[in-house]
Amino acid sequence: MNIPKSSYIDLGPLKEEVEGNTVICKMLINSFIKDIDSYVNTMTNEIQATDFTGLYHVAHKIIPSLRIFRVEKLEPVMLELEKDLRGLNNLEEIKTKIYFSLKVFSQVKVELQNEIIRIDDAAT
Repeated sequence: MNIPKSSYIDLGPLKEEVEGNTVICKMLINSFIKDIDSYVNTMTNEIQATDFTGLYHVAHKIIPSLRIFRVEKLEPVMLELEKDLRGLNNLEEIKTKIYFSLKVFSQVKVELQNEIIRIDDAAT
């Protein structure tokens, strides 16, 4: 299957960390996909409810995964979002950053799913 290369994620360091163990790599990718689904659902609900405390906790929780999966285009935005939510600064910017993150996370999820397909294809 011809799957385009990723533009948001870099799994090189993760693959090195798991020493090429594709089972562990797939497990971590699937776990992050579940985290993305949870993030998207929670952020969507919390922004509609204007629950800034809930938004802060969700943004804070996802940052380590962004580092592990090297989502470098999103990590700085999420760090700014976390800071803005902590101080309730720039409410319009908060919404802009949340909507941007939701858009990027949808693409990241597709790229992770494609990576699982690549791993499976390589195993057969």
